[in-house]
Amino acid sequence: MFKIRKFYSFQVCEEQKCEEEVFPVSMNLLDRFLFKVPMDKSQLQLLGTVCMFIASKLKETIPLTAEKLVIYTDNSITLEQLLVIVFLKFQEGCFFQDIVLVGYI
Repeated sequence: MFKIRKFYSFQVCEEQKCEEEVFPVSMNLLDRFLFKVPMDKSQLQLLGTVCMFIASKLKETIPLTAEKLVIYTDNSITLEQLLVIVFLKFQEGCFFQDIVLVGYI
């Protein structure tokens, strides 16, 4: 399941011609979150999309839109889920200390 998620993220990055760093940052965020928080497989697509959205916002001049990412999931997640669930804490020396998903897990 995790391999499929990574392949999907890579395809989206290639198709959208994202900056080189978007995919690795997205996977880093995904790995770090899964290391700290056990997660049901049914929520993996939502988490991966959130990580890609955050990575795109960090690394792209013109980031991927939430609407576009929802379309890539074949509308299996909603725009509201994507926009409501991200809370970030910054930590010196790395991108994020935690990503907290609120309300849908």
